[in-house]
Amino acid sequence: MGRSIVGRDQWLAWVAEQAESGLSVQQFCTERQISVASFYGWRRKVLGKQDSRSAAFVSVLVAREPSRLEIELPCGAMLRVPHDDNALRQVLRVLLELGQTS
Repeated sequence: MGRSIVGRDQWLAWVAEQAESGLSVQQFCTERQISVASFYGWRRKVLGKQDSRSAAFVSVLVAREPSRLEIELPCGAMLRVPHDDNALRQVLRVLLELGQTS
């Protein structure tokens, strides 16, 4: 994909559209052939002081393999957790603790 100049209004529209789309950032950006890194940068600018780490919810996707869950964090990282109640509780506990310290 070659470089093109995209204006602020287009990035504002994409950020809003992705939030409502139900797609992960990766999926959304792939479909529109835009840079994931640029998307996150513009989303930070658009949200201003609303740091994505302060979000109350993160996307939780059930993987194709029923033996694990995938949790996509706002920073783009993907956690793969065994589909086991204890493992999921432990991961959620750690995420909640980290969310309280930031």
